[in-house]
Amino acid sequence: KLMIPVAASILLLCLAAHAGSNAARIDINGMGSGIALSPDDADGGTIGNPSWLGDKKQMYISTNFPATGEWKKSSLVFTPSKDGMVSISLMGEFADKAEDRSWILFDNVKADGAFIKNGDFEDSSSAWSNYNTQQDGKKAQLSSVPQSGKNSMKTNHDHRIMQNIHVSAGKAVSITFFFKLAQ
Repeated sequence: KLMIPVAASILLLCLAAHAGSNAARIDINGMGSGIALSPDDADGGTIGNPSWLGDKKQMYISTNFPATGEWKKSSLVFTPSKDGMVSISLMGEFADKAEDRSWILFDNVKADGAFIKNGDFEDSSSAWSNYNTQQDGKKAQLSSVPQSGKNSMKTNHDHRIMQNIHVSAGKAVSITFFFKLAQ
Protein backbone atom coordinates (compact mmCIF):
# COMPACT_ATOMS: atom_id res chain seq x y z
CA LYS A 1 0.00 0.00 0.00
CA LEU A 2 2.82 2.41 0.83
CA MET A 3 4.77 1.74 -2.40
CA ILE A 4 2.23 3.36 -4.76
CA PRO A 5 2.04 6.73 -2.93
CA VAL A 6 5.84 6.81 -2.55
CA ALA A 7 6.36 6.01 -6.23
CA ALA A 8 3.78 8.63 -7.24
CA SER A 9 5.48 11.22 -5.02
CA ILE A 10 8.88 10.49 -6.55
CA LEU A 11 7.43 10.76 -10.05
CA LEU A 12 5.80 14.12 -9.25
CA LEU A 13 9.05 15.45 -7.79
CA CYS A 14 10.96 14.39 -10.90
CA LEU A 15 8.39 16.01 -13.19
CA ALA A 16 8.41 19.20 -11.11
CA ALA A 17 12.22 19.36 -11.20
CA HIS A 18 12.23 18.92 -14.97
CA ALA A 19 9.44 21.47 -15.50
CA GLY A 20 11.26 23.95 -13.26
CA SER A 21 14.26 23.97 -15.60
CA ASN A 22 12.20 25.89 -18.19
CA ALA A 23 11.95 28.93 -15.97
CA ALA A 24 13.47 32.36 -15.68
CA ARG A 25 14.95 33.10 -12.28
CA ILE A 26 15.95 36.36 -10.64
CA ASP A 27 17.74 36.25 -7.30
CA ILE A 28 18.29 39.20 -4.96
CA ASN A 29 21.20 38.89 -2.51
CA GLY A 30 21.60 41.17 0.52
CA MET A 31 24.15 39.02 2.37
CA GLY A 32 27.16 41.19 1.47
CA SER A 33 25.57 44.19 3.24
CA GLY A 34 23.64 42.24 5.87
CA ILE A 35 20.29 43.40 4.47
CA ALA A 36 17.21 41.31 5.25
CA LEU A 37 14.84 41.15 2.28
CA SER A 38 11.09 40.72 2.49
CA PRO A 39 9.61 38.91 -0.56
CA ASP A 40 6.40 40.79 -1.34
CA ASP A 41 5.07 39.65 -4.73
CA ALA A 42 5.92 37.88 -7.99
CA ASP A 43 3.50 38.49 -10.86
CA GLY A 44 3.23 35.21 -12.77
CA GLY A 45 5.80 33.39 -10.64
CA THR A 46 6.93 32.46 -7.16
CA ILE A 47 9.08 34.39 -4.68
CA GLY A 48 10.57 33.50 -1.33
CA ASN A 49 13.53 33.27 1.02
CA PRO A 50 15.20 29.94 0.14
CA SER A 51 15.42 27.40 2.96
CA TRP A 52 18.71 26.03 1.60
CA LEU A 53 20.48 29.09 3.05
CA GLY A 54 19.53 28.22 6.64
CA ASP A 55 20.01 31.15 9.05
CA LYS A 56 20.91 33.55 6.22
CA LYS A 57 17.76 32.91 4.17
CA GLN A 58 16.21 36.26 5.20
CA MET A 59 18.98 38.05 3.29
CA TYR A 60 18.28 36.29 -0.01
CA ILE A 61 15.29 36.09 -2.35
CA SER A 62 14.86 33.57 -5.13
CA THR A 63 12.14 33.80 -7.78
CA ASN A 64 10.91 31.47 -10.49
CA PHE A 65 8.86 32.37 -13.59
CA PRO A 66 7.70 29.66 -16.05
CA ALA A 67 9.13 30.45 -19.49
CA THR A 68 7.93 29.62 -23.00
CA GLY A 69 9.15 30.52 -26.48
CA GLU A 70 7.14 33.76 -26.37
CA TRP A 71 8.16 36.98 -24.62
CA LYS A 72 6.35 37.49 -21.32
CA LYS A 73 6.34 40.53 -19.05
CA SER A 74 6.53 39.92 -15.33
CA SER A 75 7.55 41.62 -12.11
CA LEU A 76 8.72 41.00 -8.59
CA VAL A 77 8.55 43.17 -5.48
CA PHE A 78 10.72 43.06 -2.37
CA THR A 79 11.40 45.35 0.59
CA PRO A 80 14.87 45.74 2.14
CA SER A 81 15.33 46.14 5.90
CA LYS A 82 18.03 48.82 5.62
CA ASP A 83 19.92 51.05 3.20
CA GLY A 84 22.77 49.52 1.21
CA MET A 85 23.76 47.47 -1.81
CA VAL A 86 22.13 44.23 -2.92
CA SER A 87 22.95 42.20 -6.00
CA ILE A 88 20.44 41.17 -8.63
CA SER A 89 21.19 38.04 -10.68
CA LEU A 90 19.45 37.10 -13.94
CA MET A 91 19.56 33.39 -14.75
CA GLY A 92 17.60 30.25 -15.53
CA GLU A 93 16.32 27.69 -13.04
CA PHE A 94 18.41 24.81 -11.69
CA ALA A 95 18.01 21.25 -13.03
CA ASP A 96 19.90 18.17 -11.82
CA LYS A 97 21.70 17.68 -15.14
CA ALA A 98 23.62 20.67 -16.54
CA GLU A 99 22.35 19.96 -20.06
CA ASP A 100 18.76 20.34 -18.79
CA ARG A 101 19.37 23.89 -17.49
CA SER A 102 17.54 26.03 -20.02
CA TRP A 103 18.91 29.19 -21.54
CA ILE A 104 16.70 32.23 -20.91
CA LEU A 105 16.57 35.59 -22.70
CA PHE A 106 15.99 38.73 -20.59
CA ASP A 107 15.22 42.24 -21.84
CA ASN A 108 13.97 45.59 -20.56
CA VAL A 109 14.81 44.99 -16.91
CA LYS A 110 13.67 48.07 -14.96
CA ALA A 111 13.25 48.99 -11.32
CA ASP A 112 11.01 51.31 -9.36
CA GLY A 113 12.53 52.10 -5.96
CA ALA A 114 16.10 51.45 -7.19
CA PHE A 115 18.13 52.05 -10.35
CA ILE A 116 19.20 49.32 -12.77
CA LYS A 117 21.79 50.34 -15.36
CA ASN A 118 21.53 49.14 -18.96
CA GLY A 119 18.51 46.90 -18.32
CA ASP A 120 17.70 46.99 -22.04
CA PHE A 121 21.22 45.71 -22.93
CA GLU A 122 21.51 48.28 -25.71
CA ASP A 123 24.90 49.39 -24.34
CA SER A 124 26.42 45.93 -24.82
CA SER A 125 26.60 44.14 -21.47
CA SER A 126 28.15 47.04 -19.59
CA ALA A 127 27.01 47.49 -15.97
CA TRP A 128 26.47 43.71 -15.69
CA SER A 129 29.06 41.18 -14.46
CA ASN A 130 29.22 37.65 -15.80
CA TYR A 131 29.22 34.93 -13.17
CA ASN A 132 29.99 31.38 -14.24
CA THR A 133 29.43 28.61 -11.68
CA GLN A 134 31.02 26.05 -14.03
CA GLN A 135 34.53 26.16 -15.45
CA ASP A 136 33.34 25.31 -18.96
CA GLY A 137 34.39 28.42 -20.90
CA LYS A 138 30.78 29.45 -21.56
CA LYS A 139 29.19 32.67 -20.33
CA ALA A 140 26.03 34.72 -20.50
CA GLN A 141 26.02 36.67 -23.73
CA LEU A 142 24.19 39.28 -25.73
CA SER A 143 21.53 37.98 -28.06
CA SER A 144 20.19 39.58 -31.24
CA VAL A 145 16.68 38.32 -30.36
CA PRO A 146 15.32 41.27 -28.35
CA GLN A 147 11.90 42.01 -26.98
CA SER A 148 12.56 45.54 -28.26
CA GLY A 149 15.62 47.42 -29.47
CA LYS A 150 18.54 45.38 -30.79
CA ASN A 151 19.77 43.25 -27.86
CA SER A 152 18.66 40.97 -25.07
CA MET A 153 20.77 38.90 -22.66
CA LYS A 154 21.05 35.10 -22.83
CA THR A 155 21.67 33.41 -19.46
CA ASN A 156 21.16 30.14 -17.65
CA HIS A 157 21.59 28.87 -14.08
CA ASP A 158 25.33 28.36 -14.42
CA HIS A 159 26.03 31.34 -16.68
CA ARG A 160 24.32 34.34 -15.13
CA ILE A 161 24.76 38.08 -14.98
CA MET A 162 24.75 40.25 -11.88
CA GLN A 163 24.53 43.93 -10.95
CA ASN A 164 24.68 45.71 -7.60
CA ILE A 165 21.87 48.15 -6.92
CA HIS A 166 21.33 50.58 -4.05
CA VAL A 167 18.19 50.08 -1.94
CA SER A 168 16.62 52.10 0.87
CA ALA A 169 15.26 50.82 4.18
CA GLY A 170 11.55 50.04 4.06
CA LYS A 171 11.17 51.26 0.44
CA ALA A 172 9.68 48.55 -1.78
CA VAL A 173 11.60 47.76 -4.96
CA SER A 174 9.57 46.62 -7.96
CA ILE A 175 11.51 45.00 -10.81
CA THR A 176 9.76 44.51 -14.16
CA PHE A 177 11.29 42.52 -17.00
CA PHE A 178 10.61 40.55 -20.17
CA PHE A 179 11.82 36.97 -20.60
CA LYS A 180 11.50 33.88 -22.79
CA LEU A 181 13.20 30.57 -23.51
CA ALA A 182 16.16 31.00 -25.85
CA GLN A 183 15.78 28.95 -29.04
